[in-house]
Amino acid sequence: MGTASDAAPPRASDDSAARGVARWIGRRAAPAERLTAAYNVVLAVVWATLMNRAPYASLLCVAHAAGAAVPWLYRRSPDHLSRVSATLREVYPLIWLIAFWTELDFLRHLLHATPNDRPIAALDVALFGVNIDRVWMPSMPATGFSELMHLLYFAYYPAVLLPLVYVAVAGGAPMKRDFAFRVMLVYLASFTVYMAYPVDGPHFSGARYEGALQHGFFYRLVSVLQGAGDSQGCSFPSSHVAASVTMAYLALGWFRRPVAALLSAAALGVTVSSVYTQNHYAVDVLAGVVWALALQLLVAPALLRWWEPSAPLDQARDALSPLGHRPPVGAAHEQTDLGSAAGPGRRHRS
Repeated sequence: MGTASDAAPPRASDDSAARGVARWIGRRAAPAERLTAAYNVVLAVVWATLMNRAPYASLLCVAHAAGAAVPWLYRRSPDHLSRVSATLREVYPLIWLIAFWTELDFLRHLLHATPNDRPIAALDVALFGVNIDRVWMPSMPATGFSELMHLLYFAYYPAVLLPLVYVAVAGGAPMKRDFAFRVMLVYLASFTVYMAYPVDGPHFSGARYEGALQHGFFYRLVSVLQGAGDSQGCSFPSSHVAASVTMAYLALGWFRRPVAALLSAAALGVTVSSVYTQNHYAVDVLAGVVWALALQLLVAPALLRWWEPSAPLDQARDALSPLGHRPPVGAAHEQTDLGSAAGPGRRHRS
């Protein structure tokens, strides 16, 4: 019969193994990074097929091929990073969105001679009896109501950007990863649809309102923002609506109730105002809501089960726990001013 010292391996060995497992987990590419890498591969292939049509296609092909390798290169960084570097490592995929969005306008004209507005507009009429975007503003030309609708449409920008800034500054690693993954998922899935099936929407292809409402402050503010950064072919489904709904969904899991209610109200406002302001067909916003919910409730969990299986993580937690047991759920969940790190599906709020 062996002694106690024979039965138990040295504690130093346990610690080394535990840290090794934890380090392996930490160095795996995060879900948002994997999504970004996959989309970069898609764009590299697309630009490769366009080399004989655009002089800059070869450069963009190489840039996206290199971008696909960034997640794995980034994971080779030192274990101990400064707070800024650690934050950047978690959220840097979001920075890619600026480049991805800008490219869509070029791809729309290189890949498609005409948009698919006609079948989408016909579907809109079949569902709602009329293209609501064409008749709503002219039938309700009150300046106050128009300004309210354009303010609600403008609310998309702070409703999406401010929570992301807060998470980057004050959120812990689990919160950063969840926000980055789910926001990248909804945008990149939408961008993929835009490349394959572009719809310009009423903002570009429909009969626009002309009248006194155009002199309103928020009407002009929205027009300036659209003129500075809008891309054609990005109407169906509405990424404004899908991203706003996604942010409300995330808020319900991560933030306190007042903040979640505010972001949910903003999502509703963006959904309604997108039609009144003639930026989207009504079917665009309906598709945006369904698209966001399907991605967050069905696609995201499936990807997480595939990319982040629980077994290695459980092993690391067991190894690192002094008694070989995982800590109780919620015992060490992160608390912030806006909420907890419980995440969607685990509604821990204080």
